[in-house]
Amino acid sequence: MAMATLAFSRLPGVIVDDRELRREGSSYTIDTLEALMAEQAGSVLFLVIGGDQLAAFNQWRRWQDILQIATVCVAQRLPQRGKSAHPVDRPSALPDFLPLEFPAMPVSATEIRLRLAAQDRDPGRVQDDLQGLISQDVAAYISQHMLYQSTPITP
Repeated sequence: MAMATLAFSRLPGVIVDDRELRREGSSYTIDTLEALMAEQAGSVLFLVIGGDQLAAFNQWRRWQDILQIATVCVAQRLPQRGKSAHPVDRPSALPDFLPLEFPAMPVSATEIRLRLAAQDRDPGRVQDDLQGLISQDVAAYISQHMLYQSTPITP
């Protein structure tokens, strides 16, 4: 939540919502969408998911209801130079979705975490290694809280 707030809260019109953290028990997308619709009656909602999640979307809790409440947008990465695209497969039970195409990132989120785990915890180095991949505020937070380390630092 802290990293999402650092990364997105300064963008105009963006609200980082913590309702899923405050909700007791399991939290499902349908619960959040229904709460948003109750608060913002008449709003048009868009649910952005990754291509990896689309393949399992018809296993989500009340997925048919999600389709009634929100337009499902699937973030697809455009291929990097020299690599072929991996098309997003839509389960046959799902209607069409709105594809969102983004330029390929040079590394994945998993690779960023692995880089962090493999390096020493010098705050300057963390921020230098991640320049352009994550915001400086998020890099500083990761360094300050020693996140993604492979081994804990003992005093």
